[in-house]
Amino acid sequence: MKTNFFVLFSIGVTAAMAATPQGQPAPMNQEALNACTLLSRLEVGEAAGATVGGGEFHLMNPAVTRCLFPGGAGGNAAILVRRIPSEDWESEQREHFQRGVQFGAYREMAGIGDRAFSRQIGQGSVLCVFVGEYYLQVSLFRMGEGPWASANLKKLARRAIARLRTDNHVGTFATRTSPASPVAAQR
Repeated sequence: MKTNFFVLFSIGVTAAMAATPQGQPAPMNQEALNACTLLSRLEVGEAAGATVGGGEFHLMNPAVTRCLFPGGAGGNAAILVRRIPSEDWESEQREHFQRGVQFGAYREMAGIGDRAFSRQIGQGSVLCVFVGEYYLQVSLFRMGEGPWASANLKKLARRAIARLRTDNHVGTFATRTSPASPVAAQR
């Protein structure tokens, strides 16, 4: 049951993050960044402590891509990247995560991107990161589990962010957290 819930939750979060405000498709002038260029099979396997296959590219919409790294026993790792379509969209998503923190569903994570939130569900974990003009979602399902799952996700997210910076996908990393944020206060 937990496995099915995690799969459905992951699909729901991915679908929500792929949708643009009012369910409209993203404008075609937003170039989709290939999520498979942000992490390698070896990096994912090392962080997950498992052998994974090569990244499988999925175009979710013109501004969102996902890369899935299949593993053994039905496990997988994935990274989703989307260009943030508007400040309203970003604000709505951050409010959603902040409500999740208040109800104990998400934890806010300091020191990753501009703002990050994590959640563990059954046999999987997800880390959602706002960085510059991008939103990243890194997840592990049936791999890299245990008390170190959060550290594994952080490691993968930091590598993806470094690649974004190196490849000049994100020019400036102006912190967009609100002064009222407990994470912003810790920086």
